[in-house]
Amino acid sequence: RSIHDANPNHSNLIVFILSEIVSIALKTRRKILTVAQELDSPALRTYLSWKSYISAETMAHLLHIDSSPRGERSHSRRMTREFVEQWKQVHPDDTVTYRDTGRNPIPHVDEPWIAAAFSPPEQHTPELREAIRLSNQLVDEFLAADIYIIGVPMYNFSVPSGFKAYIDQIVRFGRTVTFEPNDLGNVFKPLVLG
Repeated sequence: RSIHDANPNHSNLIVFILSEIVSIALKTRRKILTVAQELDSPALRTYLSWKSYISAETMAHLLHIDSSPRGERSHSRRMTREFVEQWKQVHPDDTVTYRDTGRNPIPHVDEPWIAAAFSPPEQHTPELREAIRLSNQLVDEFLAADIYIIGVPMYNFSVPSGFKAYIDQIVRFGRTVTFEPNDLGNVFKPLVLG
């Protein structure tokens, strides 16, 4: 049973949260839209009606990620699909890159990946280049996007392990985060804001 089933007014909270995301997007020019299982279609339509956060003259690149292992019965897949379809009706020139971490799992980080991620590329052996290849591709894909539409169901109070593996692959020092040891209050800083 989803939170929406337990509380039919929950979508009002989601709309409020989305309005806060719009506010951040306006300030940072980086847009992140997270669509969770509780979000319903009317909330998506309400969010689409707020067109002021992206100008009509600006073409955007959307990164659409689904992470549910469920197929047609997945609520998060249905909502992200509806969102992207409606978005494309309003912004037909925008491009969409699609990634499905539920049906096409991302490998988990392993020891060769760690060795490659924390060593200079010019020192990579063929094994290390192969170990970090997908991560480089995922980071490039992530950085190329202006807007992220991410469908994430909640399982056992967390995200699906395939989506966690995706996050582990794209959190990379020097590419998406940086380490500043002299800032004791915040040594890890994002290089992508949203």
